[in-house]
Amino acid sequence: ALGGIASQFAPLPQQLRDILAGLTFSSSLLLAGMGSPHNITAFLDLHTPGGWDPRVCVVMGGALAVTFPAYSLFGMAKGKSREIDAWVERPATKEVVAGGCMFGVAWGLSGLCPGPAMVAAGFGSPIYAAIMLGTRLLMDNFGYKTLKRS
Repeated sequence: ALGGIASQFAPLPQQLRDILAGLTFSSSLLLAGMGSPHNITAFLDLHTPGGWDPRVCVVMGGALAVTFPAYSLFGMAKGKSREIDAWVERPATKEVVAGGCMFGVAWGLSGLCPGPAMVAAGFGSPIYAAIMLGTRLLMDNFGYKTLKRS
């Protein structure tokens, strides 16, 4: 949302806006502690020895508190309704369901969803760098071919 807001006031080249949005997103994740798998698993596991950690809910609430007004006040959703409708009405194929299940299992096992995992990989975590590279190779060799068929 912040990359879109910035473009409303100071037109910047698309590549610079993308970099600024990425830096904002990744620094926000790190600042909120979402780059730590322990924080995510403490949210997902209700029986954590230290107690349930609601931090993920607080981070999501903060993101929504910024995004909803930004989209409303700055008209960032204009012209997107057809794209959103097409996405919502797409068929739930077995590939889509399998992909969602794989995403959920990987998130639960690793403790990080793709956004924080990319941040962790970028900050020198060899495990997450390997996971992201492996995911990319799998998508290149299997995923896109499946998506093109459906």
